[in-house]
Amino acid sequence: MELYLHKNGEQVGPYTEEQISSSLTDGELSRDDIVWHEGLSEWQPLHTIFSLPEPVIPPAQMPQAPAKASGAEQPKSLFKKIRIGTSLAALIIFVFPWMDVQCADKTMMTQTGFQVIYGGASVTEEMESNWPGAPGAAKESTSENSMGVAPLIAIAFLSVIGAVAFSFITFFHGSDKAEWYSSILPAVALALLLCQMMIGFPVKTKIIKEMSQKPPQAASADDPFAALGESMAMGMMANIRVKPTPAFYLELLALGIPTLLLLSRYIDIRRKKSEVETGR
Repeated sequence: MELYLHKNGEQVGPYTEEQISSSLTDGELSRDDIVWHEGLSEWQPLHTIFSLPEPVIPPAQMPQAPAKASGAEQPKSLFKKIRIGTSLAALIIFVFPWMDVQCADKTMMTQTGFQVIYGGASVTEEMESNWPGAPGAAKESTSENSMGVAPLIAIAFLSVIGAVAFSFITFFHGSDKAEWYSSILPAVALALLLCQMMIGFPVKTKIIKEMSQKPPQAASADDPFAALGESMAMGMMANIRVKPTPAFYLELLALGIPTLLLLSRYIDIRRKKSEVETGR
């Protein structure tokens, strides 16, 4: 005789009588677990099918499958709220300085997340005061000369915008497809930022390229001023540092949280799938 069990809201089986008896002995099943076999008009507790030593307890009512709620009625889960919060935070952090360009440990200019994309920069008052030329020449120079574009950061920015949009769609409408996008896009943005970090930011490459060029007065190798100019340029280049600011690492954290949630969900799905396959 083939028997079916009703566990955790799902029908599992079929099992033989020997398998059911063994599971009862091992404690894997209880006397009140619901069972059905061909010939029964409804599900019955195990103690009504098998002779058990414990006193008979009134059979539990068969659990009813919950009705599927509409998107607007679905509860706002904690994970959905976390995805919205972290995605919004990641988008806002783009307006904060990400890159700090220092010379002799003094900040000369900064770049926000937006400025990294198109190569803009904001100069400090100290750099402005030491810049040759009329007042405002430093700002004019940085606005006219791009510090280098960053396509990877641009794609990451678009991914964050998409994550915010899909997070709100998931929160208010419960779309499974939107939930998938709201989970995967932060992971994509995080991967792009890490790739950019590994290959280097354009502002650093731009500065090294500019500083490595010979000064205009270095007309010939025999000119002593040429060697002096090159030495000064090398000395300045050695003192220049391009460092990510705490805001940049905060951006990585904001994108890392939903990425960890996505990874946790994937592991949980794989675990449940493995349990179902083992049960079979």
